[in-house]
Amino acid sequence: MNNVQNNGNYWSATENNSNNANYLNFNSDEANMNNNNRNNGQSVRLVKHLPYDDTLLTDLFRAYYDARRNKRNTCSQLQFELNLETNLIHLYHDLRKRKYRPSPSICFVIEDSVKREVFASEFRDRVVHHLYWNYVADLFDRLFIYDSYSCRKGKGTLFGIERLEHHIRSATHNFTRPAYILQLDIQGYFMHIRRDLLHRIVTETLERYDYTDPLLLFLTDVIILKDPLQHCRYCGDPSDWDGLPDSKCLSKQPEGVGLPIGDLTSQLFSNIFLNKLDRFVQYDLGFSHYGRYVDDFWLIDTSKERLRSAIEPIRIFLREMGMTLHPKKIRLYPSTERVGFLGALCAPYYRHASDRTTKKFHDKLLMWEKDLENLSSMTDKREREQWLMDCRACVNSYLGYLGHFKADGLVSRELSDSKLLEMFAVAQTENARWGRVRVKPQSPQIGHN
Repeated sequence: MNNVQNNGNYWSATENNSNNANYLNFNSDEANMNNNNRNNGQSVRLVKHLPYDDTLLTDLFRAYYDARRNKRNTCSQLQFELNLETNLIHLYHDLRKRKYRPSPSICFVIEDSVKREVFASEFRDRVVHHLYWNYVADLFDRLFIYDSYSCRKGKGTLFGIERLEHHIRSATHNFTRPAYILQLDIQGYFMHIRRDLLHRIVTETLERYDYTDPLLLFLTDVIILKDPLQHCRYCGDPSDWDGLPDSKCLSKQPEGVGLPIGDLTSQLFSNIFLNKLDRFVQYDLGFSHYGRYVDDFWLIDTSKERLRSAIEPIRIFLREMGMTLHPKKIRLYPSTERVGFLGALCAPYYRHASDRTTKKFHDKLLMWEKDLENLSSMTDKREREQWLMDCRACVNSYLGYLGHFKADGLVSRELSDSKLLEMFAVAQTENARWGRVRVKPQSPQIGHN
């Protein structure tokens, strides 16, 4: 500025010629458009993110390191890492030229607690999923309600359990008045998500908040509209699919319906898709005591009739989105009963681990004890040490999780007759380095004294 209060220049970023830039001149009487040497202007702070294409290579390396976390020794990751720079550069050019297309997925069935059909993407595609997650996850996370717990930073299953207990105590005034809990579940949730509707929701949200970079919109189209069944490779025996309900099988769904269980982006999209349901229940139906983890959600109120009357509006709302309430998982009961949610049984003033969790803990201990028979045949000291470390990590993981529940009796009963503690004690005296191999049970954390 010069001649303050009388004269000033507002410089633009538009060039007039190779040397001059346009600027707007203000004086006491009028405003005129002129041009002058661009070096006379002053630089300004960047207030908008650079186009994603300009930072894509750096973002890809960050996404790669995110994708390989906890996948460090898998075959697909190691194969990608053999030519890491070449693979990332090729992926970079494919994204810049908009030639990237996802590779066929690998489909298999798991039976860990519940039988599910899983679609695993190639590691190259996982890098792209993490890239997309890093671009948009923070935006959508700000739009979610507080009591949506799945795949969100600082939240998860334990947080969801604690929030359920908090809402029960709040609705009952710390168990001094009656209240009721309505638990609902969506039947075959991931397999019934309409990809066209999801694409419209995501695209409209990105445009509303000015996330309109061409690369971001391109990734949205490619990831959401991908058909997981196209050229899919099936692993396992065909009999693995026997007994799998049609509601959990993607090939039994209409065209354009269903998201693959196993992709990082599917977890994000599942939260985005049901965010409208969260707001409908909280704001339109007026239930402040509400929480959801993926497709499992609950409502708490002091009126049983009000909860019962909310079932039909929720069913209609879900039907418009192509979803169906699970008819066998509609449960309404008083808050004084034990509530099963996310692997926990919550009761007034305490919580237990579910029967499924305690059975898995028991089965794991039996498995490790059977493997003890092979320990004496391990002549390699490193192999023996690795077995002990893996066993210690598994047992301590369960003890750490059970430490959040009233489980002293369970832990004492399961470990009292176990030979594993004796083996850990022997290993600790054999070598100072094995002093790290020890099991230390934790005390249960009630969480609401």
